[in-house]
Amino acid sequence: MQRLFYDIRYALRQLRKTPGLALLAIVTLALGVGANTAIFTVIENVLLRPLPYAHADRLVYIGPTPGFSSTSWLNYRDIRAQSKLLSDAAGYSEDGSVIENQDGSLSVAAPRVTTNLFSMLGAKPMLGRTFIESEGLQDGPKVVLLSEGLWRASFHADPGIVGHAVKIGGEFRTVVGVMPDSFHFPESMGADMRKGVWLPLQPSAEMLKDRGYDFFNIVSELRPGVTLAQAQQELNAIAAHIPRASDESAIAFQAGLYQEGLTGPVRPVLFALFGALALVLLIACANVSNLLIARCLGRQQEFAVRAAQAVFASSARCWPKA
Repeated sequence: MQRLFYDIRYALRQLRKTPGLALLAIVTLALGVGANTAIFTVIENVLLRPLPYAHADRLVYIGPTPGFSSTSWLNYRDIRAQSKLLSDAAGYSEDGSVIENQDGSLSVAAPRVTTNLFSMLGAKPMLGRTFIESEGLQDGPKVVLLSEGLWRASFHADPGIVGHAVKIGGEFRTVVGVMPDSFHFPESMGADMRKGVWLPLQPSAEMLKDRGYDFFNIVSELRPGVTLAQAQQELNAIAAHIPRASDESAIAFQAGLYQEGLTGPVRPVLFALFGALALVLLIACANVSNLLIARCLGRQQEFAVRAAQAVFASSARCWPKA
């Protein structure tokens, strides 16, 4: 332990003698380590950390083509009614609206969602409740769920907001709850959902009769132990039994993991960037090594003198005393 203390003290003394070299080495390593830490934080948040939903690893997206693609309400209804391998299926449509209050008008993200979406995702409101089944009927009550960000910014965090009416899209809707800031589904709408609202999706007459009315997104949850391949086979069977007119194209469903659908486009870019920054760190370490080697080469004469002194002192101790 004492030897380690002497080594550290000697190293600090050498650093004081050459502050420029020490500063250059520290800055070089700090840039390399800092850049890698920053990109790894992004990768951990985007790719590695699971979504903040119950059973996020079993959430799948269903559309007519691979990736995020919209389908019709009638297709959603058939999938939910006929599937045995999905524990539940919900849907949403991306939309926007204008909210009016005493502070003026504000454009907000306003996705319309099926009433079972929140229970499927395991999402709990911080105030009030989520939607109930009757609010998702064709002529159901006009209600709204607020995000925590909007509740704080536009309604001054009023704890009594539940039950009050707010004007959204030109009509008054009753506030039934406030969702916490950690909930910002759908992620595909970006940061706008942190100050958005959710409206219950109430199917129109056109949605109930036109299978080609494609604007609806389906997200579902696999039953425990069910694989994506098994779910895909079942979806193929459901699609094959859906009746269609002779002039209509064949109906197809493609399932994919929801989180991979969100991160798929950026995954190669982030890993390539991480690899590049790891190479930068390697180069930084090599540069610092070269600096230290150059410094050691410049002190060869000093080391030779020290070695000679050590040999002389050792020899002197071995000479017999007169």
